Amino acid sequence: MKFIYSLVILLAIFSSSSAFNPYIPPWVRILINEKEIILSEEEKLTISLLDIDNDNKMEAVFFRKNSFILLKKNGEVKEYTSIVDFEGNILDDFSWVDFWYVDDQLHVDYDPYFTSQGQVLHLIKESSGTITIYFENNEIRWYGI
Repeated sequence: MKFIYSLVILLAIFSSSSAFNPYIPPWVRILINEKEIILSEEEKLTISLLDIDNDNKMEAVFFRKNSFILLKKNGEVKEYTSIVDFEGNILDDFSWVDFWYVDDQLHVDYDPYFTSQGQVLHLIKESSGTITIYFENNEIRWYGI
């Protein structure tokens, strides 16, 4: 009986510590281990893939409480903690985000000249609105909708 009890505990510990989104490719898991990034269970399950900089290479993204982390195949890891304007002024952090999702290129109906280069992140505050994060010339940009 002790053996079965011990086995059940070991299986529970193993399964909870290795719970990853099953669609995450091995390069993301390897990078997380190499960079010693500690993820919560929620972060492990919400990692998404996208091509945000339109270089035909997938990146991985996940959100933390006040930031989002972008993992690139070349081993680069960037944490974005705020939205900054063209002059370097901090406009907002990400503490207000209720949920988020990845989408294809952003096309704005009332601005025919605006199209993002790659896929985008929609950050949503349930009671108030959406901000879309995209990249332009390797710089993070945002568009309020």
